[in-house]
Amino acid sequence: MLESPVARHGPGVARINVRTVAHEWTFERHGFIVVFALPATLLVAAVYLYPILYAFWVSLHQTQFLQLRQFAGSANYLRLVQDPTVWRATVNSVIYMMGSVIVTVPLGLGLALMLNRPLPLMGAIRGILIVPWVISQAVAALLWTWLLEPSMGPVNRLVEVMGHPKVFFLADPVLAMFTVIVVNIWLSYPFPMILFLAALKGVPPELYEAVQLDGAGRWATFRHIVFPFLRPTMLSTVILVSLLYLNMVALIYIMTGGGPLSATETLAVQAFKRSFMEFRIGLGATLGTLILVLNAVFGVGYIRLLRQQDETIY
Repeated sequence: MLESPVARHGPGVARINVRTVAHEWTFERHGFIVVFALPATLLVAAVYLYPILYAFWVSLHQTQFLQLRQFAGSANYLRLVQDPTVWRATVNSVIYMMGSVIVTVPLGLGLALMLNRPLPLMGAIRGILIVPWVISQAVAALLWTWLLEPSMGPVNRLVEVMGHPKVFFLADPVLAMFTVIVVNIWLSYPFPMILFLAALKGVPPELYEAVQLDGAGRWATFRHIVFPFLRPTMLSTVILVSLLYLNMVALIYIMTGGGPLSATETLAVQAFKRSFMEFRIGLGATLGTLILVLNAVFGVGYIRLLRQQDETIY
């Protein structure tokens, strides 16, 4: 008979036999856990961990084209800190990310609430609303560049018909940033919409019936029933879209190339230029490391903020 891992010492007092528990967790008995987890662990390390570590290693070297030359230590990082274009690109990245998140997440939530209601032609409406998400960044950038083209674009043709002068959407520094944010919102709003709609399907129908019997209005229903179910999804959605926007290159690069006057040049676009246009791989890897740090800072910041809000509410 096996020895019980719990030994009794007096009435109502239990103590775990650590030696017995440790003996029970052996490789012979639980080795299949390691066997099944090892391939996925190696895959994650190969796809994610190794590129991060290698990029950091490259950022510590002086490079010539794709070859590592001599070890430079923190020289590349000091060079970026002293470069005003890097600071401007950092500000542009934050503006681009926050301007997109502030609109995309509430828009996706509102559309999800609308699609969660029984409406006629709901299948067709869902299909139309999800179309931007299946379009690649490159195709969306080319499409909107043509639509906003000053001389032949349909948008400026409509502006002229209304009696107004042409608008150079992508040539004005302030208007260019606003334009790429609007295009990004149009391109990415289906992602939070789908996540919120899936979360809404998890709300038990009995809760809706209970609040209706209590005479609660739509706002009270959303605040006390729907919103608590959506909070975990909202946290993950904000983090995912923030990371997506901080690392976005194709949309901005094709529409503006980071211009005019570097007004739309984010850190991701600058890292792409340094690495694949100027072939300064060391500086590009350093910028990539900086983007990784920003991703971690914003992710941890969002999590702590929402946890504080949870403690305040509950």
